[in-house]
Amino acid sequence: MEKCNALLILENNTDVYETAINYSLAISNNLCILVVLEDIYMLEKASTSLGLPSSPELVPKAKEKIKKKLDIVKSKLKSDLILEEIVVDKLEKAVPELVDKIDPKVVIFALSDLYKSAKLAHQLEKNSLIIKLRGG
Repeated sequence: MEKCNALLILENNTDVYETAINYSLAISNNLCILVVLEDIYMLEKASTSLGLPSSPELVPKAKEKIKKKLDIVKSKLKSDLILEEIVVDKLEKAVPELVDKIDPKVVIFALSDLYKSAKLAHQLEKNSLIIKLRGG
């Protein structure tokens, strides 16, 4: 796997993908993307704890929706990304794991929760950039 200079962290908010990726490509054209579907993770946990199993298609459909959106954005921006990872997990777990795995020079957060972005950026021993986008 080729090394990424920048890692962009996104969540399940497809409205900001194009802008976030465009800004990130201005920083580095050697870009990896991690999309964390924490909302799906929480939904699965809640449904399990209530004894109401979630649909087995929930996770695959959510990942497919995100993959399609990323493909559309990539075709518009005419950019190839080195790595796209879509995970259903907590941000606090998924982000450090991927950062350790790919060792980027900078981690870019485009999350709707600025507090969570700042907290994660503080925990990582990496250069970090938090971007606040309209709609996010």
